[in-house]
Amino acid sequence: LTLSLFSFLAIRNDFKEKILRKFEFWLHAFVYIMPLAMACIAVKQGFINPAINNCFLATVPLGCMRNDSIECLHKYTGFGRWVQVYRAYLCFTLIVALSLTISLYFSVKRKERKNKRLRGKNKRRENARKFKSRIIATQAGLYFGAF
Repeated sequence: LTLSLFSFLAIRNDFKEKILRKFEFWLHAFVYIMPLAMACIAVKQGFINPAINNCFLATVPLGCMRNDSIECLHKYTGFGRWVQVYRAYLCFTLIVALSLTISLYFSVKRKERKNKRLRGKNKRRENARKFKSRIIATQAGLYFGAF
């Protein structure tokens, strides 16, 4: 999400360092604060337990909330709601990252069309920016695809 947002901001603001520095701290803070806060709340509530091969949102023993014949070791009040919150956060992240990646693609295309009218020195400068924009847009698409 933050890589898509940073790529989008970089291309929209023509890679101006002064503008990008304003957003960089908040993007880095979001990367660490949001998952850490969610994990701390889940640990405090007792929702992080051994799953199949690592610790994750799970009940002990596995599947005890779905099967009445298995008794849960902990009282999982709010576990289902927490799983829904976690899923909603993941869906939000995917939707925003996808929309930013698509918007990035169209923004680069729009700049390319606008640059066709330029001549001389301006055209060379804008072609260099266009090349950089294409690379950033491609990287953002690859990052999203890897996510």
